Amino acid sequence: MKGRDIISKRDRKIPHIPKLITSLMKEGIYHLSDLFEGNRIFSIPDYQRNYAWEDKNLEDFYNDLFYIDGEKEYFMGTILLRETGEKRKEASGFREFKLYEVIDGQQRLTTICIFIKSAIEILKSKKEESLRDYVEDLKGTFILKSGFLRLELLGEDKQFFESYIIEGQEYPDETITPSQRRLKKAKRFFKEKLGDLSIDDIKNLISKLTRTRVLVYPVKEKGDAMLMFETINDRGKPLSNLEKTKSFLMHLVYISSGGIELTQDELLELPDEKRQQIIENKERMERLLRLIDEKFGRIYRYIQTINEKYSKDVQEDDIQRYHWALWFDGNYKESFKYIDKLKIHFRNLMLNDRDKLLNQVEDYVISLEQVFYAFKEVFVDKINEFDELKYIVSLGRVGNFYPLIISIWIKKENEEEFSKILKAVERFIFRVFLIGNKRSDTGVSSFYNLAHEIFKGKLSINNIISRIKDDALYYVSELDLINELNNENFYNRHSSQDIRYIFYHYELMLREKEGEPSSLNLEEILSETYTIEHILAKDLRKEHRPEDLKDDEEFERHIHGLGNLVLCSRSWNSRYGNKPFEEKKKCKGEEYSCYQKSIFKCQQKLAEFETFSKTEIDKRQQELIKWIKEKWNF
Repeated sequence: MKGRDIISKRDRKIPHIPKLITSLMKEGIYHLSDLFEGNRIFSIPDYQRNYAWEDKNLEDFYNDLFYIDGEKEYFMGTILLRETGEKRKEASGFREFKLYEVIDGQQRLTTICIFIKSAIEILKSKKEESLRDYVEDLKGTFILKSGFLRLELLGEDKQFFESYIIEGQEYPDETITPSQRRLKKAKRFFKEKLGDLSIDDIKNLISKLTRTRVLVYPVKEKGDAMLMFETINDRGKPLSNLEKTKSFLMHLVYISSGGIELTQDELLELPDEKRQQIIENKERMERLLRLIDEKFGRIYRYIQTINEKYSKDVQEDDIQRYHWALWFDGNYKESFKYIDKLKIHFRNLMLNDRDKLLNQVEDYVISLEQVFYAFKEVFVDKINEFDELKYIVSLGRVGNFYPLIISIWIKKENEEEFSKILKAVERFIFRVFLIGNKRSDTGVSSFYNLAHEIFKGKLSINNIISRIKDDALYYVSELDLINELNNENFYNRHSSQDIRYIFYHYELMLREKEGEPSSLNLEEILSETYTIEHILAKDLRKEHRPEDLKDDEEFERHIHGLGNLVLCSRSWNSRYGNKPFEEKKKCKGEEYSCYQKSIFKCQQKLAEFETFSKTEIDKRQQELIKWIKEKWNF
C-alpha cells in the first residue's frame, strides 16, 4: 500500500521563513536521529500549548509510519527552535548539553519520544540479549542521556512525562489533567500497536522514523522566537481560545521582562542597581509564569468535571467569554470578540505601561480561574442544593444568566443572599419568557452589565433584586401578565413544557397545603412522560358538552384557556383524554384511573366539581391566576 506523509497537511510544504541570524546550530534539513543526537536537549517553553493530540492524530502518525516505503525518506515538516544559550553539565563536568526551546513542532517531538519509549519497553520485554546495545542507543538518542531528558515538557506535564512516560509510574485518571490524559492515552496506543508486531517489524518502524527528515530553523533572539510563535499559532491543530489565551499571556510576560536573557557573566558587568532590577524582573516573571501555568492547570481540571455534565450545552469558550464580560466591561455583544479584545487590551498595556500589564495579567488569570471554579461549584457541585437554581436550569433558559449567577456566587456574603437573587432571576424568567413569550435574548445586555457591576463590587443585594424586578416589569407589566394568563388561546401560545412547569408548582402547593410530602421530580414532569390534558377534550362531541358550551364559538373560546388545563401522564392522556368529564371524574370499578384516584392533587381537586362547564372553567382560571400572581410576585 502506498505510504502517506507522516505529517499533517500543514507540514507538507516547506514554508518560506525569513532567514534569521544563528550561532550554534545551522538551519537546514536533518534526519530525526541527527536532530536528537549529540549534545542537544529540548524544552517546551511555558507559553506553548500542552499536549493536544487525540486518537485521530495518533492513528495518522502510526499509519503513515507503518505504510512508508522503507527505501524512501519522508519529510515531517518544520521544527522551529530557539537557542537559549543555556548549558547543562553532567555531574562529572566532562560533558555539557545545549538547551533549545521548541517554538513549533512540540506535538510531533513529544509523540516521537512517546513512540520510541513505547518501542523500547516492548523490545525490553522480549528479553533478547542481542537487543541490549540497540535499546540503549535508542534511549540515549531520544529519551535520556547523562541524566538529562532529551525533551522536557511544560508545566505540570513535565513531571508527569518523566514519571509516567519515561519511568512508568502509574497515575489514577482522576488526578491528572486533560493533557496528561492524552499523554497517557498516546503511550497506551503505541504499546498496543507495537505489542502485536515482531522484533524486526518494530525495528523497521524505528528505522523509518529515525531517517525521516525535518527542516530545522534555529533562532537566537527571544523577540524572533516570539514573532515566530505568533506566526505559527494560527496553523496546525486549532488551538482552543483558552490555549491561545494561556500562550499569549505567557508570551507577553516573557517578552516584557527586560534583560532576563543576559548570561551570568553579562549580569556581573552591570552596575549593582541595574543588575538587581534585572534579577527582580526575572523573579517576578518566573513567579507569574508559574502562576499562569498553575491556574490554567486547575481550569483544565474544572473543565473536565463540567464537560461530564454539560458536554453539549456549555463549552469552555462560553465560560471564558462570561469571564471577559465580568472582568472587562459587561458588554454582551462585544463579549463574543473577547479573544481579539483581550489581545488589544494587553498589547496596549505592553506599549504604555509594562508594570500595569503584569499586574493586570495576574489579576485576569486569578479571576479567570475563580470564574471557572465558580461555574463548576454552582452548576455541578451544588446544583441540587438550591431549588430555584434547579428550576432555572430545567427550564433551559439559563444561558443569559450564567454571568450574573457566577458573579453573585463569587461576591455573596452567604448562601441565603444567593438564594434570594436566584428567586428573583426565576421570577424574571417566568414572567418574561414563560408568560410574556419574549425573545430569548430579551434583557441580556442589561443582565451582563448587572453581572459586571456585581463582579466589581458596585451593588448591594437589595440593588440587585430591585434591578431584576424593574427589568421584569418593564418587559411584562402586571396588566400584561394577567391578560396573557386570561388569553383564550393560552394552550397554543405556550409550550407544553412551560405549562407543565406552572402545574408542577401548583401540585407542590396543593400537597404542601395538605401536609403531604412533595416528592415530585421536576425533570420527570418536564420530560416526554408527561403532558397537558384538556379537562374538556378538544374534540368533545356536542352531546357531552355542558349546556353553556354547546355553541362551537363559545366552546372554542374556553377549550384552550388556562382554566381547562391540567397535568397528566402522556399514556393516560392518549387513552382517556377524549372521554367526557363525567367519565374522567370518577372511576367505574377499577376499569381505569380517574381524577378521583389520581396521584396528582390537581386532578383530585377536579373530582370535587359536580359538573365542569363555562362557569367552572372561568372560576378555576381566576383561582389559578390569583395563585400565580402570588407565587411569582417579587
